[in-house]
Amino acid sequence: MKLRTFYLSLFFSIVSSTRRLRIKPHSLAVYDIEFMAKCVMGHSGWIYNGYGCYCGIGGAGKPMDGIDECCRKHDICYDIAALKGGPCWVAPFEYFAPYEWRCQDQKIQCTGKMNKNWRMLPLDCGDALCECDRKLTECWSRFPQPQGHIKCSF
Repeated sequence: MKLRTFYLSLFFSIVSSTRRLRIKPHSLAVYDIEFMAKCVMGHSGWIYNGYGCYCGIGGAGKPMDGIDECCRKHDICYDIAALKGGPCWVAPFEYFAPYEWRCQDQKIQCTGKMNKNWRMLPLDCGDALCECDRKLTECWSRFPQPQGHIKCSF
């Protein structure tokens, strides 16, 4: 868990320092959520980071609302993909396994392809992660855009 927290912190540090750069969709797994949110909802996915008990690093307790429940289901989806025997169980850290997808008419289409630099992973790993992220952004789209963050109350 400590290693996972370290890598997520490192990832968000890198992403926040590169947000002004033009990065093509399907370049980094968790970063894809930003582009998917813009495709589906027209606004940034970063507004959900740190929202409730499950949106962002970690996750515990009872989800605070529907948006937080979307994030809890996303955590479970990634956990299932990374379990031994799951499509991503050989990934050193599934949050960084890039996959390819397309945005068309405000809908996400997972291509089932992994980024060429990650070909050592099974193809279905990329598709599994893409489906998790697609479901997350579609779930968020069922709720109004949050104007602030609710904090987790344990």
